[in-house]
Amino acid sequence: MNLRMSHTLPGGHNEGNFPSYQNGTFRTIEWAVLEVPPKAIHYFSNLPFGWVPKNDLEFIQLFMQTWREDWMNFCRDARSVLSRLRSHQLTARGKDDLLIDAVAENMQQWTRLQGTLEEQLSQARHFVSQYQRYSETRRFSEQMHQTIDAAERDIQNQVDKLEQTMRDLLQIASYITPFHVQHQN
Repeated sequence: MNLRMSHTLPGGHNEGNFPSYQNGTFRTIEWAVLEVPPKAIHYFSNLPFGWVPKNDLEFIQLFMQTWREDWMNFCRDARSVLSRLRSHQLTARGKDDLLIDAVAENMQQWTRLQGTLEEQLSQARHFVSQYQRYSETRRFSEQMHQTIDAAERDIQNQVDKLEQTMRDLLQIASYITPFHVQHQN
């Protein structure tokens, strides 16, 4: 599973530097299985945790926790970008012809990101269904599906709020810009 993130405002509205999430770095986890019944003997990850998990379930849950936090941080940063865009929208008072384009491009980007989220959730569920027969942990599948479902609810809630904010911005921009042009003439 990978999560690539970008922090740019389309249409020339890129204000300042935003956290880059290691320039699109993706999270990885690996393990080795030696014998049947499988016994994990090696764990490797680039997660921000410094301990060895007790079992495969904890190992994968740590990955999912980090994945969820990456998405939540991304949504938080997107709220900040939208806040600056809204502030610009209000100070421009309809005088910025590129504003509607910037908001529309942001909406398109979020549509693509929702597709990425759905793909990553699908990959996680597929992994669980494939890996459960090798798991060292009882009820691995049930516990992992609970973890995935909880992460999906949390992330989707944030994405829905961002999408509503973008719709509001587009509606305001669509109203203000023609109003300004009409009063200019």
